[in-house]
Amino acid sequence: MALLEEAKNKFQEIIAEAGLELEEIRITAAGLSPEEAIGEPDRQNYPLLTEEEVMIEAEFQGARGQAFTDHPGEYSWDPQAGSGTTSE
Repeated sequence: MALLEEAKNKFQEIIAEAGLELEEIRITAAGLSPEEAIGEPDRQNYPLLTEEEVMIEAEFQGARGQAFTDHPGEYSWDPQAGSGTTSE
């Protein structure tokens, strides 16, 4: 099984364990500028500064989290279909 598929399956398990499978879940993520993500470091070879990666910030029910990625996107859970979708 591919890593992304494993991550999706694990996320669906977490949704079920938290009792959120009947709620519509939409997690949106927006890219942060390099300055917002890491400030102004002395070194200039960070992947964020060379535009190889972006840092995204996701928000769900008022909670926020950050992650590095080279493929930013959004995730949504449809309780009627019992499945989630991603978009890039």
